[in-house]
Amino acid sequence: MATKISFHAPIKSIAFCGSSNIAALFENNVKLASTTTGTHFATFEMDQYSTDVHGCDDFLYVANRKEWVFWTCEPSKCSR
Repeated sequence: MATKISFHAPIKSIAFCGSSNIAALFENNVKLASTTTGTHFATFEMDQYSTDVHGCDDFLYVANRKEWVFWTCEPSKCSR
């Protein structure tokens, strides 16, 4: 399983729905953990704060309704 996440602005905190993906905020760093086939962390360093982000169903939405991309399958096999 490949995971791709794209941020178009700095974020303050993030949360994923579902048991296969978790995320945590440490200072200005977001660490993404994918636990379906093991645990893998990717750190995204943010140098500013923005609004909170919450996501469900493989997609993330920021409070101002901009869509941010989050894939939980291989990009070539995803519907979007």
